[in-house]
This record gives sequence, C-alpha cells and structure tokens, in this order.
Amino acid sequence: MQLRPNDFLRRMLDEHRTFVKILESIKVKVDAIAEESKANNQSTKPDEQLPIVLNAELKLPSAVAGYYDSKSHPKEHWKPPHWLRFSVAIITLLVLVWYACTTHRQYEAMLDSNKISRDTLTSVQRSFVIFRGIRARPLTKRSTQGDINTWVFEMGVENVGPTPASDVMHYFGAEELPGGLTEDRFIGTEISEVKGSLSAIGPRQPFALGPAFKDDNFVFGGKRPERITATDVLTRGVFFWGWLFYKDILPDTKAHLTEFCQQMTGVTANVTKSPPEFSLYFGDCRQHNCQDERCNDYALLSSKLK
Repeated sequence: MQLRPNDFLRRMLDEHRTFVKILESIKVKVDAIAEESKANNQSTKPDEQLPIVLNAELKLPSAVAGYYDSKSHPKEHWKPPHWLRFSVAIITLLVLVWYACTTHRQYEAMLDSNKISRDTLTSVQRSFVIFRGIRARPLTKRSTQGDINTWVFEMGVENVGPTPASDVMHYFGAEELPGGLTEDRFIGTEISEVKGSLSAIGPRQPFALGPAFKDDNFVFGGKRPERITATDVLTRGVFFWGWLFYKDILPDTKAHLTEFCQQMTGVTANVTKSPPEFSLYFGDCRQHNCQDERCNDYALLSSKLK
C-alpha cells in the first residue's frame, strides 16, 4: 500500500522517537557496563584491563526500507516478443506513409487553390482589350453627279479592364483578297514600324486603329454608286483585320494579344434620299477573332515583337 505524504512523515516521526529511545537504553547499558568495568579494574592490575565490545543493530523503518529495496532491486519489465515488435513497426511505417501521402495531397491542393485565387485576381484586375466593330463613313458628302467618293475605315477597340494597357503595338489592314487572308498578310510586313510606335490605352477607354482610306471602287466593286440597289450584296473577299499586342501592370504576367478579322458581306443603298445613302455590313472571319494564347499565332507574334 502506498502511503500519503502526511502518513509517511508521521510514520517517520514515530520511528525516530523509537530510535531515540533505543539509543537512550543503549547509553544506559553502556554506562552500566562502564561502571562494572571500572570496578573490575580496581581489583585487577592495570595491564589486565578487558576490552569493551559493544554490538548494536539498527533497523530502518519498514516504509523507508521498502522504498530503498524497490530502488536497489527494481522489478524486471515485460519484454514483448519479436513478432509483436515487428508487427507494431510495420503498422507504424504504414501509418507514416499514409500520413505523408495525405499531407502531400493537401499541399498540392493548397498550391492549386493559391493558383486559382491568383488567376482569378489577375483576370479581374488585368487590362483587357476587346474589338468593338468597324466604323465606316464617307470622307466627303456625296454629290448628285455621282462623283467617286473617299471612304474612311477605322477599327474600334476598348480596354474594358480596370488597369491600363501599356506598350501597345497594333496593326490594321484593309484589302480586297479574292484568294482569302493568309497568315503572312494577317501579321503584316511592317513589324519594325509597329515596334517603333508604342502607345497606351487607359482603363475603360476606347481606342481606334487606322484610319484606312478607300474609294468607291473598293467598296462597290467597280459599280457606280447610283446603280446600287437595296438588294445588292457583294462578296468579293474584302477583308478588314488587325491585332493589338500589349502588357498589363500586374507583375509576372505574359503579354496579351487581341486579334480581329471582318469581311464585308453586303452593301445596301437608300435610294429614297438624294444622293443615296449607303450602309455596309460585315461578318466575322473563320479565324483571327481570339484573345491571348487562344490565338494560334500567339507564339509567332510574340517572337516577332520581342
């Protein structure tokens, strides 16, 4: 039975008192023996004195003795068999492997979450230039005599993002191409001139590419304007195209590309007015209406404009 501290101290005090009484009784016996020896010495010669031998035995309290016995002779601990220790080691190893795999998956999920958050923030804060359409108008008011007029064509774009687009490089073309618009013609041959004329577009600001000046022959295909009726549709391969290559102010982001391509699909005339008023119609090309890396020639344009 294990003793409480107060009981142990009380037991020690009791044992101490008992020990003191034993010493007192020993002292009394020693004094008595000394008196007896003195009396014997008086009756014998001095060189015949007998030695005094005192045997004393000290017993520790049972609580203290038990404590020291447990320290000097500890009990042997139980040792598990080898097969049990081996099984525990294998199970521990499997648990550690499972924990490492789970931690790795959590780490990858955290990286994916951070990338999604960063991409979302970038897509919200970046500059974003989009195509707004072709603006076509006669340069001068048409006369009733059917004089050949000059037309002005511009490509309207707008930065719809909340941050400015910087280092803007752009190109705009307008040609009649019966064989279609090739890749080389789309990119253009004036790359060095384009690289030397940088501009910027403010946040949520419009921007115009051009102008391109064309005459009636380009618009009407050689027909006299006064002969164009409301049902005439011209599909002669007249293309209007262009691109913008720009950067945003966010760090560690790639340059952006906006491509657009339109083909004139028809002309109508309001012959009720004198002189007649004409309206031009456009449609998207089969390609080159895209953004950034969704454009097939993004890498090609990037290498040419660096």
